[in-house]
Amino acid sequence: MDNLWKKETGRADYVNLFSTSKESSVDMFVELLKMQQTRKDNQQSTEWRSKGNEFFRQENWEESLKCYNKSLCFAEVGTENVALAYSNRSACYFHLRLYNQVLIDIELAKNAKLPDRLLPKLEQRKNESELMKQLMPMFKREEKSEPKLSYEADKNIPCMANVVEIKYNEKFGRHLIAKCDIPVGQTVLVENDIPRIRDKTSVCYTCYRLHLNCMACPNCPDVMFCGVDCMNRNETHKLECGTFFPHIQLEGKMVIRTLLLAITRFLDVDKLMQFVEGALLKKPEALPTSLNDPKSKYHFFFKLSTSAPYAEALDDAHHFYKMAMNLPKVSSLFESARKKRFLMHLIAHHAVITKCNAITAESQVYVANVSSLLNHSCAPNIMSHCVSSFVYGETKRPIKKGEQLFFNYSITWASTICR
Repeated sequence: MDNLWKKETGRADYVNLFSTSKESSVDMFVELLKMQQTRKDNQQSTEWRSKGNEFFRQENWEESLKCYNKSLCFAEVGTENVALAYSNRSACYFHLRLYNQVLIDIELAKNAKLPDRLLPKLEQRKNESELMKQLMPMFKREEKSEPKLSYEADKNIPCMANVVEIKYNEKFGRHLIAKCDIPVGQTVLVENDIPRIRDKTSVCYTCYRLHLNCMACPNCPDVMFCGVDCMNRNETHKLECGTFFPHIQLEGKMVIRTLLLAITRFLDVDKLMQFVEGALLKKPEALPTSLNDPKSKYHFFFKLSTSAPYAEALDDAHHFYKMAMNLPKVSSLFESARKKRFLMHLIAHHAVITKCNAITAESQVYVANVSSLLNHSCAPNIMSHCVSSFVYGETKRPIKKGEQLFFNYSITWASTICR
């Protein structure tokens, strides 16, 4: 993309990146995508509950749980469908002997217009669950604690241990070096609050934890949260909610998510434009010297590698741009011709960053800032893991002072458990 961040001759506006693209075919693609957009719908909620009941009769508790979660997501707020989904989900948890979850869902059902005819059954299930809790040993699901650095954090880049530093040279580009000998089994990177997409309904859309008593978004049927706190602090979903966003393919969803993160970091488009133009003036290899707040994290992301050539990047970026401009809250921010041209370039820039740095597997993708600086080796000394909203790097063999840290791109996910 030779024209990326180029301006028109004698003008302040950026060039039109998509002037040679077929506008009509891209518009048709986006219109077809918008046709998949879904809304709260009690009919679909009932259909999912019926599917769950069928799995329940087969004693397939896991599949019935998935269906009852979908029923809860589609249930119209304030209707008995919400209560029925909670009630049926509590029955699954009873058979799975998850009695704490049973009691939580029973209370949620009672507070959500549960039909009187079901109250006796729920009271019986509640009493039995309370009794079983007293009679049986408490088998708790093993909760993985949040990963922690094995050393003190770097003062300026707190997600990185102070035994590691970022270096640059012509051969390796930006990379990580050990400042001292590091034995095996030491956690040297712990990153959180990173751009990430995970398409799994029963996982909290904010903290990515597998939460058994998830609540549905009250405004769309697409996501669930572990509680009100996570729902309220998810700024990007407020821009996506009730749109076709969930039906975008994974890479496009990731690119648009990084755009939404940038918007929420700056709130004002003019400030975002000013920031980006300031970052572009610095050397390509230059990274921010600190990583302590949301704006510096975005700055770090913006300066990640964009060196890999991708012939299809421009066509992809055009599709992503059209998708973004069909999100009402985005189009209202980028209303002028000048801002639209800027958005074209910003999305193209994000698209190349994603292609160069994203780790993708099955139904999820993420870009971790500092971890993206790790170069590849077929004999890596770092293993990358993903737990909830955290990505962390652990030494898998001893590393000598001055030695570069490497990981294997091809086996990262094969040996990673994402919860």
